[in-house]
Amino acid sequence: MISGIVLAAGSSSRLGRPKQLLELAGKLVLQHVVDAAAAAPLDEILVVLGHSAGEVADRLALPAHGRVVLNPDHALGQSTSLQAGLRAAAPGADAAVVLLGDQPGIRPEAIRHGGGLRAAQRRAELRSTRLNNPYCTSGDKLSVFVRLGGGDPNQ
Repeated sequence: MISGIVLAAGSSSRLGRPKQLLELAGKLVLQHVVDAAAAAPLDEILVVLGHSAGEVADRLALPAHGRVVLNPDHALGQSTSLQAGLRAAAPGADAAVVLLGDQPGIRPEAIRHGGGLRAAQRRAELRSTRLNNPYCTSGDKLSVFVRLGGGDPNQ
């Protein structure tokens, strides 16, 4: 089982309004990412929301195998959203592909190939040593990410 985790919990502080609600070509920027994930061979899609979660969730159309995960600690940094997504992933997940909710140009092919899904399906190991997007990790590496601390430098 391969989980897709879309990180979209940020406050968009530099923009001054929720980036998740920006429109591009008639639909939300975030919707473009969710649609690309839905067209890729992912068994589940988890969209991690935090800031303006209710408003974003109300406007988002999820596929049947998609669901929203709330991150109450989103203000502590993106790593807390990654943790929330990984914790919410199905217990039998062999791998996770991490996507950013503000990359509307992502294509299903990039998720399939760039995310390393084929490699993750063949063997449970880390596809790459660099954190590119989409990023795919599997096996024991999943639990390492869950144990990471938040983005708060005091942790």
